[in-house]
Amino acid sequence: MDIEREQASLVTIVPTHTSQLDEVSWLRLRTSYSNSPNFTFVLPEGCSTKEFSKVFPRADFRFFPTSRFASPESYNRWLLTPELYESFSNFTFTLICQSDAILIRPLSELMNPYDYVGAPWVPGWLMGWHPTRRTLTHKKGLAKRRLEVGNGGISVRRNSAFINFTSKVPRLGEWTGEDMVISYFGPRYGLKIAPKTFAENVFLETGRREVRELSEIPGLYGFHNLQMFNPQLEEHILGQSS
Repeated sequence: MDIEREQASLVTIVPTHTSQLDEVSWLRLRTSYSNSPNFTFVLPEGCSTKEFSKVFPRADFRFFPTSRFASPESYNRWLLTPELYESFSNFTFTLICQSDAILIRPLSELMNPYDYVGAPWVPGWLMGWHPTRRTLTHKKGLAKRRLEVGNGGISVRRNSAFINFTSKVPRLGEWTGEDMVISYFGPRYGLKIAPKTFAENVFLETGRREVRELSEIPGLYGFHNLQMFNPQLEEHILGQSS
């Protein structure tokens, strides 16, 4: 495998509306940065990069209108438009790694046939489409299906496929998490979403009991919200990386 070529085909991006992060978030970012040959902060226009530049000297920065970061809803809706993926179209894949996620080893060897790999939901969400409200719901929706892959907080996305997908996905009425929209509508509009059996060996977002009780770092690539289901393991990972 040509490692340099593989590394150049993936960029890790950290979307954040501010550089005023808590201490644990900075530690997570340091760990993810150390495992990312290409590392970019995605920020609102006018956001200071001074603190980021001091800690992450080889990081790049991309700026977008502040409206994209105004609320969780506006951010989720933005990720269902082509803009972000078009801006990174010189890379094959974008790895979104939020400040509450951790990339614990490089993903250069993980170039795969899938267009989307997100941390699996355990046990998953049974969701359907509400045509009047134009939203996904677990209550009275039509065409229900169980969504298992996966959480967008740490996820790999093929840029060309997402440019195409976000040009076709239905306009939403009520707000729905963008990762659920991807999981639900992706197959209908041509996205190849990784099966759970693949994704659970890449990222974790919540865990079964045995995962919550892990004390050693498993052979995965990253976690989202690890502090919620195994804070001791997160402390161990961050201690190993400091």
